[in-house]
Amino acid sequence: MTVKFSDPKTMPHRVGYSQVAEVTKGKIVLIAGQVPHDTDDKLVGEGDFAAQVEQVFKNVDAAVRAAGGTMKDVVKINNTQWLR
Repeated sequence: MTVKFSDPKTMPHRVGYSQVAEVTKGKIVLIAGQVPHDTDDKLVGEGDFAAQVEQVFKNVDAAVRAAGGTMKDVVKINNTQWLR
């Protein structure tokens, strides 16, 4: 997949990310919401938010790799944290 990142001069400049990401050719892969479970479907890091986040990103990485990409190909991640 080819992704073109740009920062149009007509938009505010931001440090650390691009304002626009354009898929110029290739495929787009959508990945379902991920939870902090391992390959045996066991919760990782019960009560440890940082460990759970790490596992979620391991799962995202595994899904992206299964589709033939790497984390460098990821354009957007939506994050929801449910608080009790």
